[in-house]
Amino acid sequence: MLPKILSEAVAKRKRAEWCATSGLHGGPDLRKQIAAMRHLALVPRALAAALLCAGCAHEGGLQVHLANAEASAKKVDEQIKEADARLKAGELDRADGALAEGKKQLADPEMVYYPDRDFLHDRMLSAERRLAQAREQKALRELADQVAAQKERVGKASAQLKGDLDALQHREELTARKVAKAQESANWVNTELEDGKGIEARDAAYAAFAQAARKQLGAAGAQIAVCDKLVAFVAGPLAGAEEARGLFEQAQGEEKANKKAEMLGVARTRFQDCAKVGSAMLAATPALEKEAVLMAGAKSTARAAVTACETGVKAVDAALSGKKGPKKPAGKRK
Repeated sequence: MLPKILSEAVAKRKRAEWCATSGLHGGPDLRKQIAAMRHLALVPRALAAALLCAGCAHEGGLQVHLANAEASAKKVDEQIKEADARLKAGELDRADGALAEGKKQLADPEMVYYPDRDFLHDRMLSAERRLAQAREQKALRELADQVAAQKERVGKASAQLKGDLDALQHREELTARKVAKAQESANWVNTELEDGKGIEARDAAYAAFAQAARKQLGAAGAQIAVCDKLVAFVAGPLAGAEEARGLFEQAQGEEKANKKAEMLGVARTRFQDCAKVGSAMLAATPALEKEAVLMAGAKSTARAAVTACETGVKAVDAALSGKKGPKKPAGKRK
């Protein structure tokens, strides 16, 4: 400090001369005058510090300001060091709190009297950058953990769906429960994908993963829909055809004409319903036509079953009229 280098007499003379030539007039606005001149680069740092320390006719008061500035600067330094320690421990919020407290001290009006205020300000900016980088790295780690967990959930649901879809491949053993179970798994996959939509916007790799999963889910949904229609076809038209064939066969051995006619009438209704409803179902779901079904214990297709029902109607009509026609409905049991 200048007071320690120059003699007291010389220091006072220098201060008085400089104040007189620089236009500074002392008083309570002295701090603002010097700060403004420093901002305009009109006062060298060392000389400004000397003036602040000694005070241009207000030496005692400025010494108090300097002491206050020194105390605030010490607190700023302590808070920066505290923030660095909290960063090292991974306590980012506490580090943020320490820096916030340090910034309050740095904003103390008395800090204008501190010679190294700019240096402290630079240290504060560096500490804030370190905190920002730490937050960014933490966010990346958390995102990676979220992506891994989300992929695991989607993968688990997808594995369940795959197993349920495999069970649907055996069409002859298809049941409504198997179809419903596959649909539940598909819904599970869809739920997991929906829950992870927020991650897709933040991670391109996961977005691609989710898109592929949705594509597979779409294909699975189409397969489940066909199987659902097939179950309805088997329970409806095909079951009616089986009943019709049984009645037709029983009618052939019935000796009572009225009883025989009654049985053939019911058989015809069943065959006709099978042909009408079955045709409508095939028209609504073309993929159903080639689906495998069991007709009279033998493997066939849904389209062949409908055709057999149409033939059955003709066979019944022929039996009722006594005219020549199909001797028996297609798919008659052996």
